[in-house]
Amino acid sequence: MATAAHIQEEGSVINDLIRAAISKLISESEGAYRCERDLHHHFTVCLDHITPLELGTLGRRVRMEEPTFACYGSGRKGNLDYFFPRNSPHHHGRELREGVAVELNFNYRDGYKKIRQDIQKLIDPANAYRESLYFAYCKKCDFFEAVTQGIERACKEFEETHPNFRLPLGLHVIVAEYTRTGGHVVREASVEVPCLPSDLQWAETTIPRGFTTPIHPVTDSDQGRTEGDNHLYALNTTFTREELEALLKIFDSSVKRQQDRSISQRLRGELLESSFPYISYATTKQLAKWCNTDGPLYSDGMEVARKISQLLFGCILDRSRLGA
Repeated sequence: MATAAHIQEEGSVINDLIRAAISKLISESEGAYRCERDLHHHFTVCLDHITPLELGTLGRRVRMEEPTFACYGSGRKGNLDYFFPRNSPHHHGRELREGVAVELNFNYRDGYKKIRQDIQKLIDPANAYRESLYFAYCKKCDFFEAVTQGIERACKEFEETHPNFRLPLGLHVIVAEYTRTGGHVVREASVEVPCLPSDLQWAETTIPRGFTTPIHPVTDSDQGRTEGDNHLYALNTTFTREELEALLKIFDSSVKRQQDRSISQRLRGELLESSFPYISYATTKQLAKWCNTDGPLYSDGMEVARKISQLLFGCILDRSRLGA
């Protein structure tokens, strides 16, 4: 059974590496994957961007196509798409369950087969993973419903032999749908207490097209900025949430007028209250204005805004370059 200490350790892998990589993938993607393998390749690149995976070495941080311990119908043992071992990657054997198991899905909508089987790998007591994450990406309608059906059917199969079976503590599910407008709808649920699929609490976030991404560095050649084209500055998606919240509180107490707190409200909504942190072009421009403003009415807020900019972008935003 997963303990609080184990969950905290593996949780850092999920939050600091896996979720950050998913956020980067979503920020880059237009859903133009030919097959699921394309999604895997993109996700691997995003992981390695967040932290070097050291693939091809004995110290690699992730194992791909890692064998599971359980069988699924055919009598053959399945493989995990990704496994992040908590113990030394040199170890072999069942202790590798103490880590994070990850399955990816692109465009599979058959809740009876592929989705169900992927979820079974993650929740099977015979595998007993400390933490697991299922990431599904699609452009098709009704995809989220197919994922929830797959979870329900996977759970029911275990209930047939274990009447008291529940989804295990430490399971995370993230479903991203690419929309016709070019943005994404991301739904996420985590099992904090063993429960039935119907008890999952889903959080939904709409991420618009053109939010600031963690991809592109600042370049002097960028010109002709337009709304929705937000690649001048690279957002640090691994920023410390506690530090940002502390700076926002200082900002709120520093500004003279209630209306000036709109920027802190925007930053909280997009970066702290959203399942997947992002910052819109409009918010970036507003922050840039606060980083470069004059007068006694704004001076105290400007100093804090510059610290926020340093935290999020590693530099002070230039309002002239953003057309602010």
